[in-house]
Formats: sequence, C-alpha cells, structure tokens
Amino acid sequence: MRMLRHCWVAWLTICLVFSNVVQAAAVPAYSGGMNNALGSLMKFKVSKWGFAANDPRVLATTGAVGAGLTQVAVAAGTGAVAAVGWPAVLAGAGIAAVVGGVAALVPSLIDWLWGDGADKGKAKVSGTGMGSGDASNLPLMPATFPAVLDAYGAGQDIYFKQSDGKVRHVKTISVKCATSAFCSVPAPYSGNLDYTFTTAYNGPFPGANGYWSKAYSRTIGSVNSAPYEYWIVFDFSPPTGVPITVPAYTPAMKPIADVVADIPPAILAQPISEKMLADAANAAWKQAAANNPNVLPWSATDPITPADVSAWRAANPDNVPMPTVGDFISPVAPPGATAVPIPLPGSSANPAPATPGQGTQIDLGPDPNTPPPQLEQTPTAAQILAPILGLMPDLKAFTVPGHTAECPRPSFSVWNKSYTVESHCGLLEANRAILEAAMVLVWTLASIVIVLRA
Repeated sequence: MRMLRHCWVAWLTICLVFSNVVQAAAVPAYSGGMNNALGSLMKFKVSKWGFAANDPRVLATTGAVGAGLTQVAVAAGTGAVAAVGWPAVLAGAGIAAVVGGVAALVPSLIDWLWGDGADKGKAKVSGTGMGSGDASNLPLMPATFPAVLDAYGAGQDIYFKQSDGKVRHVKTISVKCATSAFCSVPAPYSGNLDYTFTTAYNGPFPGANGYWSKAYSRTIGSVNSAPYEYWIVFDFSPPTGVPITVPAYTPAMKPIADVVADIPPAILAQPISEKMLADAANAAWKQAAANNPNVLPWSATDPITPADVSAWRAANPDNVPMPTVGDFISPVAPPGATAVPIPLPGSSANPAPATPGQGTQIDLGPDPNTPPPQLEQTPTAAQILAPILGLMPDLKAFTVPGHTAECPRPSFSVWNKSYTVESHCGLLEANRAILEAAMVLVWTLASIVIVLRA
C-alpha cells in the first residue's frame, strides 16, 4: 500500500493536461500501412507519366523519399526513427506548405489543420468525431475493472456510458517504482493515495466532494531489479447528486503528440481521407525532390490529387489497402529500424548481388574445343559502292554517233524566174551551238527511255 501511495506523482504530472479529453488513443504499433500506400501510389502516379516500376529513376525517387523522411524522423525523434509517428514526420517535411487550409482526416468526422510559420510542428483537429458532449456515442462500460485494462491498457482517460444511460469517467495509469516499498512524493500532493485522491485533480469537479477512487490494480512485475510496474484503474466519484457529463472537445493548435493523444480509439479503424493521403505523398515527394536533383521532380502543375488516390484505389494494382487512422498515427518505421522504408511494389530496389563460386552449378558436359569463328574481311567503301556505280555499263559508254549534214536550200521558178530559199541556213548556223546542245539532250533522254524499256 505504501508503494502505491508514493507512485502517484509519475501519473499526476501527466494526467492533469488530459482531464478534458473524452478518450485518448494509444499510439498503435508500426503497421506499414502508410509506407506501403505511399510507395504504391507514387508508382501508380508515375505510370501515368509513362515510367515503369523498375525504372531506375522511379527506384531512385522512392529511395530519396525514404531517405528524406528518415532525416526528418531523426530530427524529430532525437535519433530514434522508429519512435516517431507519421504526423510528426509530415509536419517536419513541411506538409503545411503543400496543403494549405483544412484537410479532412476522416470525411465528415474529423478535420485536420496543419500548423505553419510560428505553429509549425503543431496541428488542430475538430469535428463531430472528436466528441461533442453527446453521451450516446460513448462505449459501453465493461462489466469489470480488469476488463477495462484488458480492453484499453494503461495511460487512458476514458468516458463510458452505463446500461442505465449514466456516464462513467475512468483513468487507467502505469506507475513504476525503483523498489516495491518506496517512491518519493513531492508536495503539494496529499491524501490517501492508496484509495482516494482529491488535492491534485483539477477537473470538472474540484474540491473535497469529488475524488478519484482506486478501483483495481494489477502487478506487471519486475525483472532483475528493474522498476516495479503497476497498472491501476481509478474511478471518478463526483459530488453527491451531481451527474458526470461528457465534455465537448475544444479545438486548439497543439503539439503533434498532444493532437494524436486526443484522437478517440473508436475511429482508429476508419480509413483516412483520399486528400490526406494525397497531401502526405505530395509533401514527402516535394521534400525529397528539393534535396535531390537526380530523382523524378515533384510537379506543382500535376501533383498527386484525391482523384489520383481514388483511381489508385479503384485499380488496386498492388492490393495495398487504404491506410487507416491507426496507420496514420503509427510509427514511420518498425522497431529497431534506422530508416523509413518506402516499398515499391513490383520491383527490386536492392537485388542481392551474385557471389562467384556459389549457387547452383550447371553441368555443361565436356569441353568441345570449338574454335572461334572465322570472320570475313570487312569490305572497303569502294567495294560496297561498286555494285551501284557499275549499274548499266552500256549506258555509261553511250556516245552520240557522228553525223554530217548540209542545210537544205530549196529552189523554185515563178514566171520564168528562179528563187532559192536559204536565209534560214544563216539563222541555223548562227545558233549551231544551242541547237547541238538541245539535240544532245533530246537524244540522250530518248536513249535512256529505250534502254530502260529493254
């Protein structure tokens, strides 16, 4: 009992900031849903540009996206890549500069606004899915408090509804002590911490008439003197006659971790909006292309749009499902990983190199000692052109035969007087050269026609 009395402070400093949260979601384990969807969606987009999945430029692009996100994750997680969720990495990659304005996380349920400028690294969520104060949407209170831990684990601040319609407010916590007998408790905390606590709770019912009562505790145990861990369920008891009401969620620009903690577990299985996936792909691609000129550039005039996501989902080329909210808030890499994987379905970005002397040996039989083939001598340019230049040798040897003639001078007699027509001879003689050239051309053409028709 004394140990539990002194273990409260670890929880108190955390739970105070969440007293108005309807039901906080624990960060899911790595699922790879966002990673697989980004790789498949980028492959689908560049295929519309005419690139094959195994094109080296496509492989380089997805590799650069993973490397760029890794750098952001290292900066956001102080070196622990696998401890950083997708929202924090996308905020670090400058998604607000790509998106602008509100984007639906879950259509008609939750809207998400990325912070920029002075609010970079923050976000704000709103919508009916964040809790409107309506108790009818609350989960039903489990039959036992152990069942609460079984279903929700430690670190939760949950509102339930009972079968009679009343509201129940429960906290589940995890406390650790170096020994089983002592944990220091600083002032001003006081009270019987084993069973009730009133002083430090500053919730909707402050004061002596409202308190938390320890309803159940479970020993998780310790190994080799490691800290003792205990899971405890505390049930809130309001002042007499005052019912518990469900607080409506108040949207506010908060650090990413706080926004993720605010998301109700009930919507973790809901698929994220097509716009949110498109915005995430654009932010990751733009950030990678800005730092690596050897990849396919992100196009501001033809970015990935919600219509592209819709077409990708309809085609479902790689059987990759749409990421859920749980995938969206999960870590960007599996435990122990040092890089953000962005798989590219249908390709092998890092094929295993062959090792000489290993692998299956094939028996090709005895050496036939076949000599190398004898290649013919390469012909010269003159030899290649000879068949063309030697066509129709008779035509090449053709000459116009020699010919002599005398200009005709006809004569006639009229009225006992003779006349001779010879003026044309002078005209022809004066133009002999022109007439010879013209006739040579005519007879040459005639000869070609006769030879070709033969």
